[in-house]
Amino acid sequence: KRLAVAKKYLNEGNTVLFYEEVFKASYGYLGDKLSIPVSELSKENISEILASRAVSEETTSNLIETLDRCEMARFSPSSDVQEQDVYEQAVEIISKIEEELK
Repeated sequence: KRLAVAKKYLNEGNTVLFYEEVFKASYGYLGDKLSIPVSELSKENISEILASRAVSEETTSNLIETLDRCEMARFSPSSDVQEQDVYEQAVEIISKIEEELK
């Protein structure tokens, strides 16, 4: 749902809300999927849990990179991050995590 909202913001050209929504969508998905309480959601915890569940280092690395890109774009408006790339990467990473956790 959140990625659909992010796509709406992307289409509207609202970059601040777009990056915020992609970030929240990723964290929300991971919290739910990996049963991580919100208070313990961090890139380090996520990385450790994904590794313990045999998710590839490449997928985990791509996830962290996407989260970093969202944070950078949210807090540094002059960044050279491309919104469409971030959106597509987020969708792809969630799909890969789903496949690798089966």
